[in-house]
Amino acid sequence: MNKISKLLEDKLLPFAIKISTNSYISSLRDGFAATMPAMIIGSFLTLLLNFPVLAVSEFLTNTFGDSWQLYINGIYNATVPLISMLATISITYFLTKKLKGDVISTIVVNTMLYFMFTPQATHLLSEGGESIVVNGSYSTTYLGAKGFFLAILLGLLIPPLLKKLCEVKFLTIQLPDSVPPSVLKSFLVMIPALIILMSAGIIQFILVRYAKVDLFTFIYQVIQTPIREIVGTSFLGGLLSCFFTYIAWFFGLHGGLLMGPINSVVFGELLPANNAAFVAGEAIPHFFTGVPFLEVFTKMGGGGNVLALIVAILFVAKSSEYREVAKIGLVPSLFNISEPMVFGLPIVFNPILIIPFLIAPLVCYSIAYFAAAVGSIAPIVVQVPWTIPIGINMFLSTAGDIMSVVWQLGLFVLSVIIYIPFIRINEKANMKMSENRVGGENA
Repeated sequence: MNKISKLLEDKLLPFAIKISTNSYISSLRDGFAATMPAMIIGSFLTLLLNFPVLAVSEFLTNTFGDSWQLYINGIYNATVPLISMLATISITYFLTKKLKGDVISTIVVNTMLYFMFTPQATHLLSEGGESIVVNGSYSTTYLGAKGFFLAILLGLLIPPLLKKLCEVKFLTIQLPDSVPPSVLKSFLVMIPALIILMSAGIIQFILVRYAKVDLFTFIYQVIQTPIREIVGTSFLGGLLSCFFTYIAWFFGLHGGLLMGPINSVVFGELLPANNAAFVAGEAIPHFFTGVPFLEVFTKMGGGGNVLALIVAILFVAKSSEYREVAKIGLVPSLFNISEPMVFGLPIVFNPILIIPFLIAPLVCYSIAYFAAAVGSIAPIVVQVPWTIPIGINMFLSTAGDIMSVVWQLGLFVLSVIIYIPFIRINEKANMKMSENRVGGENA
């Protein structure tokens, strides 16, 4: 076991560290993390608009009148429906800071590009007639989840490109030192920004002129949709995400942060699409939503379903040390914080406990995936904060589906059962090591 641990540490740890500290990957991770308030606020507004208890909706209508829903919808439209635009701005911000570029100018250029590629809104002249473009207006189709892929590309490509162009002296307008810094920066970036916008405009023109499609639609159809259908909504996609998330913890790396950028690309569109369909009263498109789905079934009490480990320890562990660590970790784990157990027990670099730490989430995910596929578990339509305890998080995320809560609690019990034999094995191993150590000292 120790040889295997050493081999994995020597081979995988440097690679994992390199990936987690990469400027582009960490910017992608931080950029999507910055959009979480919009997702959570929008999701709770969705829940308020479609509250599962009829008495609450009636109370709001009687208190504020019928127009309260229009007011809440107005707030909602500034959150989830704009999630791609918010993501590209956030990613641009973090990457430009890491590259030591001009943050404000880069965000301005990137935002201009985003809206340049955004198709204009159309208006139907008459029923069954032709549609015409409405000048000065934009379609909201790609401001939300459908625009994720291009939003990511712009956020990762424009900061280094603009910085490189600004470093070319003959492409910058030089002004006297007496000019205010804000004005100076604007002129320094003017020609590079023009080059980028003109180049992007040519790409858009060629696509629209000859392929009859704008860049957003082209990327959505050719890249984003295949990724979502082949990987994002597949059983294998979630299984691999789950596996790599929890194997990273073995090395003391935060698996959620490490896999965050990949999960954002692969699964990012799913929950916003469900949320939008739920608000519109349409059929929910995805029974599997990527990270939100994984969180409610593989992070019960924290990564690896650690609350199940704590319950198992309190039931069967004989070691006073284990029981004390479990008591310390219980309260944080109720709010899905696993670090006290992961580092305190520990699970990190523990070749025995890493097995149930991996198996419990993988088994729970697998069962939940197929139960959701046949409709036994309701689709997740609301993004809830990750600190909400189990049971409650399932109830809120499915907009009040009790059967989904029953499934979650049943899988939690299964996780406890999975952990129990490994706790006993680990205790015996520790006892044997202690006896060998004492025997060696006496000799």
